[in-house]
Amino acid sequence: MRHVFFALIAVVLVAGCVQQDLPITEITIPGHTQIYTFNNDIRQSILVKAESEPEIFTLFQNERHLNIVFNGTDELDNGMFRIVLIDINAKIPFYFASQGKGTTIDVYYFISDNGTQWYNFRSEPIPEPALKGLTLWLKGPATGATETSITLQDKTVLLQGTSQKNLSLAADKLVLIVFDINSISDIKGVSS
Repeated sequence: MRHVFFALIAVVLVAGCVQQDLPITEITIPGHTQIYTFNNDIRQSILVKAESEPEIFTLFQNERHLNIVFNGTDELDNGMFRIVLIDINAKIPFYFASQGKGTTIDVYYFISDNGTQWYNFRSEPIPEPALKGLTLWLKGPATGATETSITLQDKTVLLQGTSQKNLSLAADKLVLIVFDINSISDIKGVSS
C-alpha cells in the first residue's frame, strides 16, 4: 500500500511539472486597436504550405480591392467558404484600416449545372466578372482542392483545403501572410 501511495504522489508531481501548451488563437499588433482572433492555433496555421509568401504579402499591401471567387456547386464546401469569408472579412479590412488604407472586397461564385452561371454576393445572377486585380480563389474538398496550401499565379492567390479544418488553417495562414507573420517570434502580442 505504501508503494502505491508513493507511486501516486510521483505521478501527481510529474503531471504538475509538465506544462501543456495552450492554443494561441489571439494576437495584437502594435498600433492596432483590434485583437485579431483566429479559429485555429496559430502555430498550426503557420505550418500550412505557402508558396511566394513575400509576393502575396506585397500584393495585399499594394492592392486596395480584393475579388474572392469560389465554385458554389457543393453545399458543404459553400458552408466552409462562408466561414472563410467571415474570417477574412473580419481581419484583413480592419488590419488595413488601422494603417489608414481602405480595402474593398467583392465576392463572386459560379454554379456549373447546365452551363456556368455566375452570381454576386447577394446571390443575384451576373455575367462572368472580369476579375481584374488581386483575386483570391477558394477550393474545398468537393470543389477541386488537391492539397492544403496557398499558391500564387500572377495576381490570383489560390487557397485550398482538403477538409473543413484544413481550409480554415489555410485561411488563417493567408491572414498571417498579409500581417507579415511568418513565425511565432514575429508576433508581438500573443494571447491563448
